[in-house]
Amino acid sequence: MALTAGHMGTCWAVFAALRRTGLKGRLMPDVDMEISWEDYLRAVVPIAVLNACGLALSNFAVKLASVAFLQIIKPANLIWGSVFAFLFRVEPTTLTHVIIVLVVISGVSLASHSNAEFSREGFVLQLMATATEGSKLVLIQRVTSKRLKLDPLTTVYRYAPLAFTCLAILSSALEGTAVFERLRSSKVLVSLNCLAAVILNVLIVGTISRTSAVVFILAGVVKDIGTIAASVIVFRSVVGWNQIVGFGLSLVGIMMYKAYKQHLDSFVAQGFLGGFKVALGLQAPAAAIPSSGGGNSSNHISNRSSSSHDKVRQESDDEEMALIGRPMDDDDDDEDK
Repeated sequence: MALTAGHMGTCWAVFAALRRTGLKGRLMPDVDMEISWEDYLRAVVPIAVLNACGLALSNFAVKLASVAFLQIIKPANLIWGSVFAFLFRVEPTTLTHVIIVLVVISGVSLASHSNAEFSREGFVLQLMATATEGSKLVLIQRVTSKRLKLDPLTTVYRYAPLAFTCLAILSSALEGTAVFERLRSSKVLVSLNCLAAVILNVLIVGTISRTSAVVFILAGVVKDIGTIAASVIVFRSVVGWNQIVGFGLSLVGIMMYKAYKQHLDSFVAQGFLGGFKVALGLQAPAAAIPSSGGGNSSNHISNRSSSSHDKVRQESDDEEMALIGRPMDDDDDDEDK
């Protein structure tokens, strides 16, 4: 946790220095925008606290379970990200979305069942970490695209000081001061690590501001696969067939979500099966089919789904799908007409 505290402290220092240069207007155009205490407490503080809690929980989980096992559990981010996206109305609440989340849950459950390196404590800590991470990503999406509409660098600059403070306190209380002495002995490596963390935090916030929290989570699966492969090769971690099949099932769920976002109007209008028929080219899009009345009720969970869907459609663009597949089909434009 001392190292992660250093990451957030470096972010704060770098962007504070950047704020005093002539590049401020180009890279941090919103840095001088006044933020009321109400907005700070309701929008920025939760991000900082969740960021600190997620990093702390992840670090503790690594001490109790293998890296490969913890990475296989990380697709649960999609579950928590979807739940909070529904709560904050940044994603339309549809039955199709829930089914896709259940597919991912099944994959995560299979991956964690009867694992030779299973750790109950590590499993619980990692699930808690994914919950905080999913909620943090959704809140970042709100801050960058809805509530305050801050640019990525300013967003990190605003929550980094509090996140650094929380992590420093936790590190001092749980790890002691000896860890800081060990970090001083590797100044060059720690400095490079902190600079990499600055770039990573900017990329995270920038990606979410241009796409969405859920899409960012899906894009992170590629990194998780690479992490698992490296753990198996370098650390000789044991990965059983149940884990491979479970992770594969999670990937199937992610591909389903890709098709769902590409044909969102068809899924909303025609339901789960009808939407996938359109996605697979077995049926014409919703705009080409006369409305039969009552078709929407099977796919909506609440009466607010249509309004939520319209709001999300207005804010989404082709750049969102660039991370997980090809751009949205031109058919979506026809459907909206």
